[in-house]
Amino acid sequence: MLLGGCAQAVQPPPVPVAFIDVERSQCLEAVERFRSVRGVRDIEFDMYRVRAMIRSDARATTNEQVSEICDELGITCRVQTDDHGRYVERTQFPAGLDVAWLTQSGESVDLEASAVPGRVTVFDFYATWCENCRVVDEMMIDYMSQHPDVAYRKINVVDWESPAGKAFLGDVAALPYLIIYDRNAKRVDAIVGLKPKHILERLDAARVPAPQRNGSE
Repeated sequence: MLLGGCAQAVQPPPVPVAFIDVERSQCLEAVERFRSVRGVRDIEFDMYRVRAMIRSDARATTNEQVSEICDELGITCRVQTDDHGRYVERTQFPAGLDVAWLTQSGESVDLEASAVPGRVTVFDFYATWCENCRVVDEMMIDYMSQHPDVAYRKINVVDWESPAGKAFLGDVAALPYLIIYDRNAKRVDAIVGLKPKHILERLDAARVPAPQRNGSE
């Protein structure tokens, strides 16, 4: 028996949309376009799973329009899937450069044990959703091509709640985050955010032998 003579309208279940081989900025642009679809009440975007959950009043119409928007933006979307999406593939480094991944799933690492003796070691704390992190990758390719005495160690923190995130990103407000060790495996610098000029300056400084570096201070 219905009290008051009115039944509450049953809302359709949310529409999941997974983004495939995209940049985070493309996801955000698509989400804003989705908001313009008639009947859409709410959208949640999970940047770690690379997918959106769309709540609307007309599920069938939403599916069609979401697909049309993705086509207009030139991105691949999978509608009505439980799968996660994925960002574009990681940077491809030329052979011969000293590059290695210490973790790709957020485990904590031992920086001192991973510093390369006799080389400046750059520890890059990054995430797949961080577009500026790929800019740093391109900078490091150029720099390391000219300076083979530099080693690049990449740490995919995933997010701030991973073991690596909790261990190293407590007071770090943004990615990329770089920690630099000199040739003697001594930590000499840390840089938060995309600061190309500053990064290059600190790399040059770290490559100077310690007695000369100390004498210039």
